[in-house]
Amino acid sequence: MSEIERINGFVGTDWAIKNISVSDAITIVLSEYRGHRATISCYNFIGFSFVGYWDEIIIDFIKIEQGGDLVENSLFEIKKLYGSSPLPAGESKKMENKWYQLNIKLIDGNVVKVACDRFSIEYD
Repeated sequence: MSEIERINGFVGTDWAIKNISVSDAITIVLSEYRGHRATISCYNFIGFSFVGYWDEIIIDFIKIEQGGDLVENSLFEIKKLYGSSPLPAGESKKMENKWYQLNIKLIDGNVVKVACDRFSIEYD
C-alpha cells in the first residue's frame, strides 16, 4: 500500500490537528482523545494554505489528490516569480514533478491544504 493510499485511508473522526510546522518539509501532527498520534510529512512542498481559522481543529476527512487548486496556484506563482522553466531547487524539486494536494477538511468546513510531490505518515 502506498503512502498516499495509507493517508487517504486514514479515518480522521475524533482526531484533531495538534501542530503544523514548516522546515524542509511541512509536518502535520494529529492527535485523538485516547492519546494516539499520527504525523503526516509533506516533502518538496510548493504551497501551503489554511485561511479563515477561527476555532475548530477537529478533522472531518483527509484526502490526497493529484493536482488541485493549490497546486495550480502555486505553480502559477512560481512561474511568475522565476520564469516558466525555473532552475531545479535542491536535488529533486523540478517543475515536471508529479504534484499532489493534501486536503484536511475540518468539521467547520475549513480546509488545510499542502501542495507537494510526496508524503509519509507515521503512527505513535
